[in-house]
Amino acid sequence: MTKKKMVIKVFMNGNSKTRSKALQIAVTTNGVQSAALGEKDKDQLEVVGEGVDAVKLIASLRKKLAKWPCLTYILPKTQVHAELLNMKDVEEKK
Repeated sequence: MTKKKMVIKVFMNGNSKTRSKALQIAVTTNGVQSAALGEKDKDQLEVVGEGVDAVKLIASLRKKLAKWPCLTYILPKTQVHAELLNMKDVEEKK
């Protein structure tokens, strides 16, 4: 498998606690080798790894970053919006 770089947009409302929690969720996902905040936009996560399931990662971000996870089915506005912006292969430097 090749390394993939994913850019995920997560609306975190400018909260540093939410940013650190999002990074923690991304790093604990299977296959992730590194995760960082975007350089220009701090609401973007840049995740690099092999065999990372983007759908599971985004679903876990939405689920675990919600303030009231039990109410996300009743009140859709409490859901956290996360979307995959870009996914590309990473070339290894020799």
